[in-house]
Amino acid sequence: MKLLLKNHIEIDGKIETVVEHLEGNKIERLNKTFLEFEDERKIKNLISYNESSLKRIAYSNPKTIMEFSLDRLSETFYEALGWLKIETLEFVQSEKQLSLKYRIFKEEQLLGNYQLEIEMFF
Repeated sequence: MKLLLKNHIEIDGKIETVVEHLEGNKIERLNKTFLEFEDERKIKNLISYNESSLKRIAYSNPKTIMEFSLDRLSETFYEALGWLKIETLEFVQSEKQLSLKYRIFKEEQLLGNYQLEIEMFF
């Protein structure tokens, strides 16, 4: 399966879009769907999601885990920045597409606004 990942990043009023064309697998188990892929930096990633939440694990060193849920704030740890809070604003999905809007905070300071879009081509 082919994946198209677009990550729109807005920091300090500047917008950048990162686009990746990748190969991956889609697996459905119980009430979750999983996407496995290797990003352009050759880092293995696993995304799992259901109706209201998404979790992304990048198997880098150290491993990065980001959880997105519409009903609560979540936290993640980045080695360079420390603990960060994630506020999920919107999560929309269909059979072939995911769209996730979120904001990241360091303590109470907004670091950036993000929109991740994933298109799946079978």
